[in-house]
Amino acid sequence: MKNKRAAIFTLGCRTNQYDGLLIARSLMDAGFVIVPFKEIADLYVINSCTVTHRGDADSRKSARNALRRNPEAFMVVAGCYSQWAKDAISKIDGVDLILGNREKLNIASFLPEILTKNTEPEIHVSDPTFEESFGLDVVKPTGKSRAMLKIQDGCDQFCSYCIVPHVRGNPRSLGRLKVLSRISELAAMGFYEIVLTGIHLGIWGREFDENLVDLVRAIDDLDGVFRVRLSSIEPMELNNELLDALLHSHRICRHLHAPVQSASDSVLKRMKRPYSISDIIPLFDKLKSADSGWNIGTDLIIGFPGETDDDFNNGIENLKKTPIDYYHLFTYSPRDGTPATVGKHWVSQDKIKSRLNKLKAIDSYSRERFVKSQSSTILTFVIEQKDTRIDDTNIGLSDNYIKAQLYGNVFNLGIQEARLYFDQIKGIYAESIPRES
Repeated sequence: MKNKRAAIFTLGCRTNQYDGLLIARSLMDAGFVIVPFKEIADLYVINSCTVTHRGDADSRKSARNALRRNPEAFMVVAGCYSQWAKDAISKIDGVDLILGNREKLNIASFLPEILTKNTEPEIHVSDPTFEESFGLDVVKPTGKSRAMLKIQDGCDQFCSYCIVPHVRGNPRSLGRLKVLSRISELAAMGFYEIVLTGIHLGIWGREFDENLVDLVRAIDDLDGVFRVRLSSIEPMELNNELLDALLHSHRICRHLHAPVQSASDSVLKRMKRPYSISDIIPLFDKLKSADSGWNIGTDLIIGFPGETDDDFNNGIENLKKTPIDYYHLFTYSPRDGTPATVGKHWVSQDKIKSRLNKLKAIDSYSRERFVKSQSSTILTFVIEQKDTRIDDTNIGLSDNYIKAQLYGNVFNLGIQEARLYFDQIKGIYAESIPRES
C-alpha cells in the first residue's frame, strides 16, 4: 500500500469526526498517503452517517462523486449507514467494501493486497459494541489548535425517532485515567482546546460507577495551559451537582449544548424523552444566573409525527421562557425500525417549512442577543486560523463559543484575551489585550 493515495469523507457528529481520524491513522500505518477528498485517489472512504435521510443521501452522493473523479478507485462505505443498511449500500454501483462501525477503525486489515475493483461488494458488519472504539492511543489532528477526544460511545436511551442505539451499540466509556492521560498528551502536543465527544456523553463512566462530575474535577487538577469543551449533554443528565462542577471549573468552557429536541411536553412524551420543559428551564436558569456569559444551545426537531399547531405554538411560548442562545434546527426524518414511524401522522411539508422559518428567526434573534450581551467584555479566545481576507488578523473562538475576527497584537496560535465588539457593518470582532512581558 506504500504511497497509495487515500481520501476520507466523514459525515455527521463530532464522534464520527473523531472516528475519521482513527480511520486515517489506520491507513497511514498501512503506508497510505492521505489526500483531500476532492483530489484523485486510489482509495476513497465514506465514513457515513444515518441519523437522517439526508445523511444517507449525502453518503451515496459522496461515493458517486468520488468515483466520477476516478472510476477505478477502490470504494469503501463504512460507519453508521453501513451498520444499518448494508444491503441497500451493496446496490450502489462501484462500492467495493462495506464496513460497520467496529470494522472501520481497523480498515487496513480489510483491504486487499492489490486495490482492484470487486464485481460485488464485500461486507463486514458486526455488533457495534466494542471496547476498541476509542483507539489504542491519542489521535493527533494536524495544523489545528483545537483537538477532539472521544471518551464515550453508544446509547441505550432508545428515543422513539432515533436509530443511533442500533448503529452505535450499548454505552461504554474510556476509563478516567486514560481520559486524563490523553488530555495531558494533547495539551503537551500544543493543543489549547480539547473537545470531549461522545454519543451520550452525559452518562460517561456509568459502567464503572463514575460520572462527569468526577471527571470534571479530575480535569481541573491537571497541569498545563489548555481548556476543555464538552460536546452535547442530554438535559436529563444536567443535575445540580454537575452544574455546580461546571460553574466552579477553571478549565471547562462556558458553553452548554443540551439537545432538548422539542419545547412541547406532549411531543416530548411521544419522543420518549424523559423530562418536561418545566424540568429543564430551572437548570438553564441556574447557569445564566450564576454567570450570564454561559452560552446555551439546543437541538430542535421540527415536524415530528403528530405535532399539531397547538404543540408548535405552545413550544414557541415555552422557548420564550428559556435563556437558550442558539438553536440547531432539524426537520423530522423518518427512520425505518423506530417507533415514531408507526401510525405515520405526518406533518405536511408546507407546515414544516413555515415552522422552520419561524424558528430560524428566533435562532437569529437569540444568537445576536447573546453576542450583544457579551459586547465590551474581555473573553478568552483560542486562535483557530489566519484570516486571509484582512492583514494582521486571525479567527478565534471564545470559551463561550463566539467566533470572531481578532485584531491587534494577535499571536498565531494559543490562547489570547480580547475584548469583544459587535456592529451591523463590521460584524463580530475583538481587540486583543496585550500580554504582560
